[in-house]
Amino acid sequence: GVDHICIPSTEFIRTDNNYSNAIIDWQHTEALIRERLVEGGDGCRVILTTGFIGKYKDEITTLGRGGSDYTASIIGSVVGADRIIIYSDVDGLMTSDPKTDPNAILIKRITYRDALEMSRKGAKVLYHRTLEPLQGTRIPLYILNTFSESTGTVVYAE
Repeated sequence: GVDHICIPSTEFIRTDNNYSNAIIDWQHTEALIRERLVEGGDGCRVILTTGFIGKYKDEITTLGRGGSDYTASIIGSVVGADRIIIYSDVDGLMTSDPKTDPNAILIKRITYRDALEMSRKGAKVLYHRTLEPLQGTRIPLYILNTFSESTGTVVYAE
């Protein structure tokens, strides 16, 4: 019995009309997150929300690949979260693809800048847009495995 409320992300994520790869309208999104999640929430300790989707006028849009993780970093950056946790089917960022390289090694700590470079060069566990809202913050991003007790990877500011 944890006191909670459900608020769909379409109530606070505003985008352009690029359906499959929508760009965030930051001014409106930040204001709506503060209004709906920070000031609203009916005093609940836990707010459950969707990821991956936003809204342009009356149309539902999608944020594209990694959109749910991106949603988490958007919300976390606006509310000043002490950390953001995303889950994957691998233990975190690895030195190579663990599905094809049995010698892949877990990277336990990495900077935003280096993680961004890895994601742009093909690391599928982390979508580069997930890191965009965290630039200029000191919010660590934890990448953990849904199916194991691994310590995962922490992505941190310089």
